[in-house]
Amino acid sequence: MTKGGILLLIIASLLAGIGTAAAQRTASLPVVLVAFDAVPTLANEVLISWTTQQQVNTDHFDIEKSNDGISWRRMATVKATGNSAIPITYHASDGLPIKGANYYRICIHDRNGATGYTITKCARVNNSCKTRIYPNPTAATITVSLGQMPRAEWRLTLISNLGQVLLQRRFASTTTQVQLPVSQYKDGLYTLEINDGFSKENKPLMINHR
Repeated sequence: MTKGGILLLIIASLLAGIGTAAAQRTASLPVVLVAFDAVPTLANEVLISWTTQQQVNTDHFDIEKSNDGISWRRMATVKATGNSAIPITYHASDGLPIKGANYYRICIHDRNGATGYTITKCARVNNSCKTRIYPNPTAATITVSLGQMPRAEWRLTLISNLGQVLLQRRFASTTTQVQLPVSQYKDGLYTLEINDGFSKENKPLMINHR
């Protein structure tokens, strides 16, 4: 091979490498996801929420569901903001989960047609729950009803989706129903932890002022 032929071969190889790198950059979605959860409710639903820290040209989100973690189907579609440099939280709900394990993931669609998937979340639905929280969603006050006498003094803890403890109250073992004001908190999905020292339950709570 002549020197000119060798030079052309080297240039072609370099151009091919540049093209591959560019394709990889195009395929990666400019979305920063900082939270994703799927939480069963007392009404036998599953609340699904996810928070993006940053979005660039994001078109929409497809919420996909599976009963075995292998076969998936699209359950709902949520329109994306598109471009954002601040945290944005999205919500969806599954009104017909099966008893036991329910699997969820989100397919993120870019405006240029590229897609990407989140990790998979599993929500276990148990119809034997006795504790009731209502109304849920709420904008002002919730009622927590245990349904049976606790074995000891019990505690309610309100936790944000980032794990921050926002409120904690203690009640006597003779108290089975209480009201909790939550109007001061922002819209979003929270966790209400009910702990009597022997057992602990985590219940999802949706606050929505709109």
